[in-house]
Amino acid sequence: MFKFLQDVIIKRLKGVVEQLRRIKKNDEERHKTQNLSTETKIDTSGKIYNVIETYEVSTPTEETKQIVTKRRSIVPNKKIYNRKVYMLIDQSGSMVRRDPLFENERRWKAIAEVIEGHVYNILSQQGMNDENICDEITVTFFSPNRPPTVSRPIQDDAQVSALFQENQPDSNTFLTPAFQQIVGQWFGTRRPNEGGFIIIYTDGEIDDRDTFVNSVEETCRKLNNQDELKVVIIGFGSDVNRDPKFYLNLDANMKSFTDRNSKPCNIVVFDLLNKMDGIIDLLSRQLEDTKAGLPKWGKEFCPDLYD
Repeated sequence: MFKFLQDVIIKRLKGVVEQLRRIKKNDEERHKTQNLSTETKIDTSGKIYNVIETYEVSTPTEETKQIVTKRRSIVPNKKIYNRKVYMLIDQSGSMVRRDPLFENERRWKAIAEVIEGHVYNILSQQGMNDENICDEITVTFFSPNRPPTVSRPIQDDAQVSALFQENQPDSNTFLTPAFQQIVGQWFGTRRPNEGGFIIIYTDGEIDDRDTFVNSVEETCRKLNNQDELKVVIIGFGSDVNRDPKFYLNLDANMKSFTDRNSKPCNIVVFDLLNKMDGIIDLLSRQLEDTKAGLPKWGKEFCPDLYD
């Protein structure tokens, strides 16, 4: 009798174990069909995104939200295309300084290599329908308190090195004359619905801050909306890394600039070279959401802008 009961109990236990195995197998197969496969994606700026394995769930977790955000960032905002692009490069005397942020290399040489990469990425960027940002980039240097004498359209990143060899650092840092000249050139030559990017590379202090701010305000008042033109300022070197507050305030539109329709006009985008994700991401950032456009690292310097 005891042997009979023991056999019955063992048989039932085996049945339970088998049932559990089937349940586990069914769950695994169900998750497998819902699973998003792991893949590596490369955007046109050369950055590699590893999209990690996850499961579809009815209520998104913070982890899945981050994954979706990362995936969306691979494709730039469509507003980035069909633009005239200008680069204004700081040619002041401080550009000859050796900087620990560039492994004690001179800033002039280090930024030349950076800009060469940026030119390549901008010219080679293409959209889903083969649209591009631009066919050429106009490069200008700024330093003395007068309009620049060098303004060169380039169609290939290989042209950048020669430009830097022909134009060496000198004098002070006056940005406004070059900025006003380029703004006038954009307004005077743009095609209908053609936007603009003015990308400014500077190692810190500019000698005409107030005049530059007034010039940005005047430019805003001529625009139909804040997406038409973006003034992208890239700070590089130890000096601007120590104190970027002026540029962060411009990025946040603390002066409350408005367009020709009296609507808010936030056209300045700022980031530090050693902290930015990439040039294409930076050009797209404020076109996605002007209110969320401030760089995350800036909270350390201007916490009030992030409240």
